[in-house]
Amino acid sequence: MSEENRKNGRRYGIIAACGLLALAVIAGAYWVGRSAGAGGDVGEETAKSAALSHAGVAESDLSRYEIARDEESGAPVYEVEFTADGVAYDYVVSAATGSIVKFSRDAEETVPPPEVKTPVPEGGDIGETQAWEIAYAHAGVTAEAAAALPAERDYENGVPVYEVRFSSGGYAYDYEISAVDGSVVKFEKEAASGSAPSRTPAGDTAGKPKQTPAPSGTGDIGEARAKEIALSHAGVTADSVAGYRWERDYDDGILVYELEFFSGGYEYDYEINAADGSVVKFEKEAGGVTAAAQGASAAPPAYIGEARAKEIAFGHAGLAADAAARCAVELDHHDSQAGHHGAGCCEYEIDFKSGGYEYKYTVDAVTGEILEFEQELDD
Repeated sequence: MSEENRKNGRRYGIIAACGLLALAVIAGAYWVGRSAGAGGDVGEETAKSAALSHAGVAESDLSRYEIARDEESGAPVYEVEFTADGVAYDYVVSAATGSIVKFSRDAEETVPPPEVKTPVPEGGDIGETQAWEIAYAHAGVTAEAAAALPAERDYENGVPVYEVRFSSGGYAYDYEISAVDGSVVKFEKEAASGSAPSRTPAGDTAGKPKQTPAPSGTGDIGEARAKEIALSHAGVTADSVAGYRWERDYDDGILVYELEFFSGGYEYDYEINAADGSVVKFEKEAGGVTAAAQGASAAPPAYIGEARAKEIAFGHAGLAADAAARCAVELDHHDSQAGHHGAGCCEYEIDFKSGGYEYKYTVDAVTGEILEFEQELDD
């Protein structure tokens, strides 16, 4: 073989090898791109860093951490979940860009401490007989006119109580009487099943609950009078009350005002008959707003308002308010020991659409902090 042929052979061999190498690189890039999506893949560590940075949490503070690669609306994402300082975080991070697609944050449910039962001082138990007397006197019923169930001794929020149940005059009564001082801890009065006649208001249809309108001539006492009656019954003043809420509703066909409020470290729930102002139900439970917290809580809540909540959501989304095709805002309340006056008590839920995406935000109604956020393609 001539020298020229040998040179040509080596040249063709090098060209063939380069071609094979190029094909291998192209094939590898194709499969990596196919598995990562059109925009590549930022990787688990980058997705993790993005989520921790957004949450303002250091890796050393994590008590739980999980990450998994998935798809969201056809796009590759990393689902990042972790817990820090008793708060659970849930993130969806774009695998292509590392941007936050969704996130939510919730306080982890904790196991409540064991109930501390208040010991009764020696000789300090009022006894079952006196508990019955107190309940009958409170209800305005005589023992002879009542059909009673056996009393039970139990605990309510650590306080020893007598549970007393009886019926009289077409009503069923349910009491909890403190075994220590004889105070009424809880009270319910309901029309006994089938005993109280009621008629269906005009316009009602068959199958709906029967509702008894206020008797002719008596009218409706109004929310202000119902509140006055409840506060008087509870023995508290209006300026000591926090977290007051009311609703006008029907209970067993009777029009009532449902009232809830906190005072002196107790939570009160009342149902006041809208026609005559009688106390239909009453509950008093330890807990709720403490006396020390009531000074700050009694003031009207400083909500940021719908306009500011929308501004926060649109700002986070990088959109102008007029860019949304539709926007709905709803104020949601939560039961809270701080009443409706502090961070975490209430939130604005904001939904809007823009640029082919649907956005959902949850914003703290007091602090303006974004609690949850979702952005997804509008189907």
